[in-house]
Amino acid sequence: MTELSHDCAQELLGSVLATMQSIRVEMRSQRTPELTVPQFRTLVFLSKYKGAGLSDLAEHIGLSLPSMSKMIESLVGKGLVSRESCATDRRRVSLTLSPQGEAIYRKASRSALDMLARKLEGLSAQDLEALLPLLRELNSLFRPARDPRH
Repeated sequence: MTELSHDCAQELLGSVLATMQSIRVEMRSQRTPELTVPQFRTLVFLSKYKGAGLSDLAEHIGLSLPSMSKMIESLVGKGLVSRESCATDRRRVSLTLSPQGEAIYRKASRSALDMLARKLEGLSAQDLEALLPLLRELNSLFRPARDPRH
């Protein structure tokens, strides 16, 4: 590992942490009062991984299976998540967002994107044009190698 790659990694870590904090604050401000932050994170995960199982979700959120099951029960009860048993394995469930859950997620996501765009407006057009391909490359470097549902 070169000193330059280490310096870049240190800057990237700082940027990611600061960016994620800004996104969390913005997205939390958009959630409905009856929705907890872990419940909201669950909606975010299910928006990306439709049909995910309980184990995948519990691992991502950082909860035990019984705690995750209880949370899903609550989200199903609120009409935000749909749960279906797998036809071939009744122990496995497939989780998806309901239309209402999808709408809550979309509103918060749109708000976070708008907030990030406002912050980026402070950069020059030349800097933004240079930044965009680098961000795309970083995205491809850090994208998960496999879908967490499989």
